[in-house]
Amino acid sequence: MFSNLAVLPENSKGRLYDEINDHRSLYERDRDRIYHSTAFRKLKDKTQVFMFEKGDYYRNRLTHTLEVSQIARSISRKLSLNEDLTECIALSHDLGHSPFGHVGEEIISQELDANFNHNYQSFRQITLLEKRYVNFDGLNLTWETIDGLIKHNGIIQETIKTYDLSKNFTFDLYKNPSLEAQIASLSDDIAYIAHDFDDALRSGIFSISGLAKNQDQFNFIDFSYIANLDKSVARNYFSRSIMNFLILDLLNQTETTLMNSPQIKSYLDVINNPNFLVKFSPLVLEKVKFHLDKNDQVLFFLNRRGFSPHVLCNKCFNSYSCPNCSINLVYHKNKNNLLCHYCGFKSSLKRNCVKDKHCEFIFSGPGVERIFEEVKKNFPSKIIEIFSSDTMNKKDSIVKLEKIINNQIQILVGTQLISKGFHFPNLNCIVVVDIDLSSYGHDLRGAEKNLQLYHQLSGRAGRAGKPATVYFQTLNSNHKMIMDLTNSNPNIFLDRELDIRKKNKLPPFQRFISLILTGENEVKSEKEAYKFKTFIENKLNGKILGPVNAPIFRLKKRYRIRLLIRGEKTLKLQNSLAAAIPNYKFQPGIKLSVDVDPINFN
Repeated sequence: MFSNLAVLPENSKGRLYDEINDHRSLYERDRDRIYHSTAFRKLKDKTQVFMFEKGDYYRNRLTHTLEVSQIARSISRKLSLNEDLTECIALSHDLGHSPFGHVGEEIISQELDANFNHNYQSFRQITLLEKRYVNFDGLNLTWETIDGLIKHNGIIQETIKTYDLSKNFTFDLYKNPSLEAQIASLSDDIAYIAHDFDDALRSGIFSISGLAKNQDQFNFIDFSYIANLDKSVARNYFSRSIMNFLILDLLNQTETTLMNSPQIKSYLDVINNPNFLVKFSPLVLEKVKFHLDKNDQVLFFLNRRGFSPHVLCNKCFNSYSCPNCSINLVYHKNKNNLLCHYCGFKSSLKRNCVKDKHCEFIFSGPGVERIFEEVKKNFPSKIIEIFSSDTMNKKDSIVKLEKIINNQIQILVGTQLISKGFHFPNLNCIVVVDIDLSSYGHDLRGAEKNLQLYHQLSGRAGRAGKPATVYFQTLNSNHKMIMDLTNSNPNIFLDRELDIRKKNKLPPFQRFISLILTGENEVKSEKEAYKFKTFIENKLNGKILGPVNAPIFRLKKRYRIRLLIRGEKTLKLQNSLAAAIPNYKFQPGIKLSVDVDPINFN
């Protein structure tokens, strides 16, 4: 999926001491050296939470490290990153830990009057303290493994410790680590959260019945199901549910972040990015729970039908696109088919892979069906419905509307259809999911139309007089659209937008006329567009741009070539065009559409 962002062995900066390569890759060799190191074996006697005298079922640093490694490798594989490097960093991340964990770390610092740091001790362990080889101290690991170990928790802020091994083997302390290191770091969090609960339940510190009293904190767990299970099975079910929830949350948020970061194209872009790209989701769900507890209705808004707008194979990299239109097919999970939202073309998801027997599908980007599934995981006890043109054109639509009005449906997941004049008296919380998705495109009026949509949408909330809130989920808290929406001055957007348009001579300060020629033959349509441009350019007092392919180049098996005329804001331009067009004879099969001051630029 994101293999272009992976750290590749062939691009490695190598080792401090050159060695002859064997049958293993560089990072496989690093992994094996960590497994066989003295420091790795010593982890078995280092406390995680419970001392081993309390029972040999509890985790120690060694078992914890192995669990982190397993989680990290699985996540890395799912994202098509370097599994071996991820595993190396995960296996080595705790090598420098003292006995008794962070408490032991504090005692060592006090007794030695030194700033003991387990992360720096891990670095010393693999570069100095291990005595296993003739020609060097340490394990002589690759630069990428050491860099990931040093910075798996982020940029190094302390400068008093020396991490560089030589003038030719320095580390970028002020740059972010690789995605592989970021995954190892958060896999550490996932592992200890899940297994600490498991150990605490085993010891009797917590009980399933006690945790069930805080069900709102664990709304992704079915406690009624656990209640009938064997004690040991219930404990494992609980900790496994936590682990699965966190892993899926991490994967979904990371995929969304990377998909919406077109500037991140390589490993170098990853390390130069100021923020971690591997992350858990924002705490919007806490806000939603607050409103649900007050018996408010909640809307998750995403203006995308279906489950995913883009489906491709992770093996052969073929993607599903419409044979009639130059757009991707949208996957509708509820119907298990792919659909073109322009011409209505349908296709099944089944396809033989050109590299393997079966395709390994990647569902890129969210639709309302995907959001529905995520919301259902987080609020399993709530009644949730999708509100879109796919679900509200059926016989039971009236019944569904009545249930929404009567607050029998607590959570809605909807598209822009819901903004069209409906009155839902209990709707007091709206979450706009991934506002960034609507912020990019080729439409000159995109910002204007989005602002209209979100203002209209916000008008659906608080209609019965109760306090209402609209939350915007974004990767950029300084997002211009959000700033314009939330600004106390309602004219702030208008003033800024008019200034931009005036400087760039855009409508309403100049006239735009869109001319689109369509035909069944691409070459003929393009040639005809050039001939038509030559015909009219001497008859108009305006500048003609193009011809170029329209943003949606093919629609319903017809190719679309666009000319754009811009000129003074007078009737003279369009009158001249209206007089010229009848005198031109188009080739058979070629059609012309004219749009003065177009609303849409597709």
